[in-house]
Parts: sequence; C-alpha cells; structure tokens
Amino acid sequence: MRKVAHTLALAAAVGGLCLTAGPATASPLSTRSSSPSGQRTLTSAQRHALATAAHLQTLRTRHGIITGLVRQRGGAPAPDVCVTASGPMGTRKAFTRPDGTFVLAGLARGAYRVEFRGCSPAGRFTGQFYGGATRATAAKVLVTGAVPTRLAPVTLARLGSLLRAPRTAKPGMISAGQRAALAGAEVVTGQLPAKAAAAHAGHVSGRVTTRSGRPLASVCVLAAVTNGHYFVAEALTSATGRYSLRLNGGRYLIDFLPTCVRHGNYAPQLWKKAGSIGRATVVRVTAGHTVTGIDAALGTGAALAGRVTTRTPSPHPSLGGICVFAVGTGGQHLFQASARTANDGTFTIGNLATGTYRVSIDPYCSPAPVWLPSSVPPTVTVTNGKITKGTHLLVKLAGAIAGVVKDANGKPLAGICVQALAGNSGALTSTAANGAYRFPGLSAGSYQVSASPGCPNNGPYGSALYPNPVAVRSGATSRANLTLPFDGALTGVVKDALGNPLAGICVQAQGPGFSGGFAITKADGSYTLKKLTP
Repeated sequence: MRKVAHTLALAAAVGGLCLTAGPATASPLSTRSSSPSGQRTLTSAQRHALATAAHLQTLRTRHGIITGLVRQRGGAPAPDVCVTASGPMGTRKAFTRPDGTFVLAGLARGAYRVEFRGCSPAGRFTGQFYGGATRATAAKVLVTGAVPTRLAPVTLARLGSLLRAPRTAKPGMISAGQRAALAGAEVVTGQLPAKAAAAHAGHVSGRVTTRSGRPLASVCVLAAVTNGHYFVAEALTSATGRYSLRLNGGRYLIDFLPTCVRHGNYAPQLWKKAGSIGRATVVRVTAGHTVTGIDAALGTGAALAGRVTTRTPSPHPSLGGICVFAVGTGGQHLFQASARTANDGTFTIGNLATGTYRVSIDPYCSPAPVWLPSSVPPTVTVTNGKITKGTHLLVKLAGAIAGVVKDANGKPLAGICVQALAGNSGALTSTAANGAYRFPGLSAGSYQVSASPGCPNNGPYGSALYPNPVAVRSGATSRANLTLPFDGALTGVVKDALGNPLAGICVQAQGPGFSGGFAITKADGSYTLKKLTP
C-alpha cells in the first residue's frame, strides 16, 4: 500500500532544515525559568543557546551506520582493509570481512570522510579516500541516523599476494601457486586512472642482491608515504634482482621485504640501508623522471617459532592453517612476515630483521573462520641469524549466526543485505540464491540482526529487524530467520508560512529498528520517500 502525506507548512523558510517523521515524541523545551521572585522569560540569546545545545545533544545521541563493499581490480573482494570514517563528531574504524563488506556503526549524524587503506597485516592495498585520492578531494558521506548509508563499491589496487598468502613451509619457501600469483602482481599507484596516472608518474628503479652480490628474485619492493601509514605501490624483483616502481610525483619511503623469496632467510630493510623509518632516506619522485640506483643488499634475517593452542576440549577442529603474522613495532612497523600453522598448531616465521615484533593471528584469512584470538598478542624480540623460540598464542572457537531471508509470501530472497551489530562493531553479508546467509567468526555476545534490500536485490521490499537480540556462543551457530515486508512510500510538499514551496529541504522518516528513508525536496517543494517499511 502506498501512503501519501499531507502538505506540510513551515513556520519560516530555513535553508537546510530537516523534517523528521518518526515514532518517538519530543519533550517540549521550556523557555521560562523560575526564581525566588517568580517566573521570568528567557532572552532571545538564551533561547537560541538552549536550542543549539539541545540540537547538538540530539546529534550526539542519534547514531547511524555506513556500510559498503571493497573490491580488488577484477572484482574479487578485498578482505582486511582498514576503513575509517572521520567527522566533526568523532572517528570510527572497521575492517572489511572476507567478502569485502564492512560496517561502521555508532556514527553520530553528520558528514564524514571515509578512508580505505591496507592497515591489516593480512592484506595490503593502496590507500585512498571515498570519492578522491586524498582527504582534500574526498567526497563527504552524509549519515542521517535513520537508515544505513550504503557507499558505492570501492576498488583498491592490490599490493601483490605476499602479505595475504602466508607461507606454509619453513622460512624462505612458498608454493608454486603463490609464486605464480606474485609474478602477475600489478605495479600501480592506486590513486589515478591509468591515463591520468601515466601523465603524473615518475619511476623508481634499482636492484636487490645478497650481501655477496647475488641477485635476489621475488623480493617485494614497496613505496610508502613518508609517515609510513600505508603503501601506495609495489614491484617484484626479477630473476636479475631488478625492479621498477611507477609513482605519482612526491616523497616516499622504499621498503624491501623478502617475505616471498623462494629460498633463504633475509632481513628486510628500508632505503638506504636502514633498519627503521627514523633512519630511512626519503626518495623524491618527479613526474616524467626516473630515480635510479635505489638498491639494497640484504643480509641474513631473524626468525621466530612458536605454537597456537586452545583450551577447547578435544575433539575440536584442526589448529592447522591459521594465519600468524609478525609485524614490527615503532619505527619498524613496515617490516612484517607471516606463516600458516601446521596441523599441531606450530609455526615458524622467517625474513625478519633484528627488532621487536608483535605476533598475532588473523582469523579472517580463510573464508570460514573457526578460531578467534583469546590472548593479547605478545611482543617478541629477535636477532639476525637466530631463531627465537617459545612464542605462544591462545585461540578459542568462534561463534556464528545463520538464517534464511524470505518475502511476505514465503519466497526465499537472494541478494538481500543482512547486518549483525554488537555495540559499535558489526558485520555485513548478503543472502545466497536460496535466501540463506551466514556470519562465521563472531565473538561471543549479543547481536542485533536486520535485513534490507540492496545487495544487489533492489526489489519492492522494506526492511526487517529480528525481534530479539541474537545470543552467540563460542563454537555454536545461532539461527535468525527474517521476513521482509513489501515496501510502501511517503510523499508530500514542503512550504513556508506564506505557502511558497521550499526546495532543498531534508525530509527524513524514521521507522522501527534501522528502517526509514531520506529525501530532499525538489524545486516545487515535493519529495518522495521510497522503500519504507509499512
């Protein structure tokens, strides 16, 4: 059924005013205060200050969500990308899940800039902002607090496979499949389209060898911004040890990571012969020019060995195949290496430089994570030429939520967005052809589950909120089936007190749970709020 609203008249024409229709009622704001001598009327300035304070408090207490999808070139999902929304009311951070989706919850109403960068040890991608290469050129994302704000899919350039495919054997050994993937890794800037990038690009080239002068193949050479926050480009050395990076004009740190060298255990370094960011030499790149001689000679590296264990009683799933990462601390945070555990949970990570590393597991390096970390990641100090043993990591079984989404007639719905939120964190997925969905790898706790169109099914459906919080327990799967109602609409006209139509007025409808809608009036003052839950 379609619902049509009555014509609305405003008391004054105030540009940018938002009209909100919702189930809640607001308490009246008193403009009188008492004193020993009786009541007195507040001044205009006092009323304005009081109204402003009340408005700001409303903004602080009404929260919204930003969701979206991050992909690699070619369309594959980009897992473990760090997504940060920054605005005047605060900052929120989340990581993309194995399917590339993310949920930023607990955002106060307002405009945000959203940044994407590979800050997870499980995957490195070029950094950029939503709608622009830098913060200055980024698009502002409006959070209304009524319904989740869904961003258009974002595509990031991939910085090879070395940081996403932990090694499965002893230090210095990778599989043939991993080497083949790395051989096809792109050299990209991740900032501009190909033609524009070529016009603004310069190059950095050099050669990587051992200390004795033997060329090293498959060394990953990465360019990072000078503060070391993220990488912007990658190249892989050839059989002769040579490489070439294409970069936009600017200043960069050049990082040499031997993580995927076929044989041997080598220490990473920053140019020029530096063991930390503080000692590194910055390379200046100019469009149309090539900086040559950015070479490296790698010496013997360090390694650490340990074991992943669990207190979960047997029988339990195998402890094999868990991704373990060692990431440098302080000025060495651009140094990292990884490994996968054997079936008994043991692991060895090589290709480290002398220093202190934080060792952790990433449960989302597999499509269906089973284990979650249950201990604080330890720091381990290693020394070149030695294997430091005794690192211990404790894991626990993850929980899961699964269910089926159907329409009001009982038909399973594919391509429906399903969200599971717990506090300020959450997960987003979409239903399969049979309407089924599943959230693996969840920590124990209480989750609010909701479903809505748009992933990519944009059929005539409203949103649905599971009536009760879903309790997730370690090692168990909780069920939550949802039914989407057919949608409705709300239309109307906004005018000022003289009957003149007002354009550019925000109109917001807020329904139960996360349902609702948002529209801006046209030149004739009209608006239409679509896909509302009846």
